[in-house]
This record gives sequence, structure tokens and C-alpha cells, in this order.
Amino acid sequence: MPSFLKRRIPKILPALLLVTIATHAWSQEKADQKSEQKAEQKSELSPPNDPPKKPEPNPKKPKKKPPKEPGKMDIPVSKDHDAKGLKIPYFDGSGKKQMIFTIGVASRLDDDHIGLTETQVETFNDQGDHEMTIDLPKSELNVVTNVLLTKKRMMIKRDDFEIVGESMEFNLKTKQGTLTGGVRMLIYNINTELPEKSTPEPTPTETP
Repeated sequence: MPSFLKRRIPKILPALLLVTIATHAWSQEKADQKSEQKAEQKSELSPPNDPPKKPEPNPKKPKKKPPKEPGKMDIPVSKDHDAKGLKIPYFDGSGKKQMIFTIGVASRLDDDHIGLTETQVETFNDQGDHEMTIDLPKSELNVVTNVLLTKKRMMIKRDDFEIVGESMEFNLKTKQGTLTGGVRMLIYNINTELPEKSTPEPTPTETP
């Protein structure tokens, strides 16, 4: 090898090495750019793979209580515990106060029947005035039919009369009932209730 080459090789070799490294880095950068462009194009063409959506759980709607039937008697008493000292108003379908129940003890017999002890029922007319009072030592209320039944001696009082009987069936909606067994009625102030009979004047007769 000529001597001048031996002197220049140590100087040229580092430059060639730098060129080679730079060329390799440039080639690698170009390759990376191409791969990134291909990946971008592929992502644009293919729809995004979104994770499947979980179905939203249906929220449980609170159960609505059935509306109270108009004109139905409701006594708050459970099967396990008696209720004492109750005073319950009763309204008809139009919202008018018809009665007030004053109950000593109320016992739930089953879903449809309530036993009542030492009960007084005060009724009112359409104008809201006191009408009469029913005293019931022991009775039974059917909350489905709104019929009050007793087989114990009871009493009905009004300003002008008093009735007692051994048994009674009374419909709360119609305010009508029947009494049976030893029925006795006492009327007060009968003279003021009945109109006075006028004595007819004698008709004069002509004699020949």
C-alpha cells in the first residue's frame, strides 16, 4: 500500500464512520415515518373497535299504592296488635262526612273483617248536622262491603226516638239497616210531633 494512503486512512476512517451512522439513522427515520403513515391510513380505513357497551340496568320503579276506594271504611289495625281508643271519621264518595266511629278496641279478624268492641257511631245528615247515635257493645265490620253487623243488644238514639234490638245489619254507604230480635221503640214528645185534630163543627139542620 502506498505510503500516502497509510497516512490518510486514519483521517478518512472517522468521517466514513460518521457518514455511515448518519445514513443508517436517516434510513431508519424514513422507515419509521412510512410505518407510521401506514398505521394512520389503516386506522382511518378500519372503524374503531369500541368496547361493547354494557346494557344499562332498568331502574326499579317504586310500586304505587292503589288509591283508596271512595266511601270505603279504613281502620288502621294489624292482625297481631289490637288498636285501642280510636276515633275515625267516615266520608262518602263525594267527600262529605257521614259518620264518626269512636272505638274502644279494634281487632283484625282477617283481611276482610274487623271486630269492634264498645263502639259508638255518630251519623250526620247532608248539611253536616248531627243525626243519630248508634251504641254497639260488640260488632263486626266487613271492610269490603262496608256492612256493620252485630248480634248483641244495641241501641239507636235520635232526638225524637230510641230503638233497641238484639241484632242489626247496617250498610255504611246507604245508611240503611235492619233490626231483629226483641225490637222496642220509644218515641219522645209524640204530642209535639203529631198535628192536633180539629173538632168538626156541627152542621145546622133545618127543621120544617
